[in-house]
Amino acid sequence: MEIELIDLVEHFAHTAFQVEGVYHYSIEPGSFGCTKTSPFPGFIFPLGGQANFLFDDTSYTAGVGNVIHGGANMSLSKSVVGKKKMELYLGSLQYS
Repeated sequence: MEIELIDLVEHFAHTAFQVEGVYHYSIEPGSFGCTKTSPFPGFIFPLGGQANFLFDDTSYTAGVGNVIHGGANMSLSKSVVGKKKMELYLGSLQYS
């Protein structure tokens, strides 16, 4: 699902939240895994490389210039595609 930037900005301008954590990941090409997301929703900010993310049954391809929002406690499959490391920041939030 794509959201216009202005709609996202307006949403967060009127939503109270607390940053639970900010994490940096560097993932090797060809890496893959399945897990559950954390108990907090969050945003993925890709810095380099490319990866496929499957949140529950919704698929996203993330690369530089994309931002992906993932919900709390979702099934997550991820795989790095291409020959570059996937570098990203993950910011976890708690909404008030």
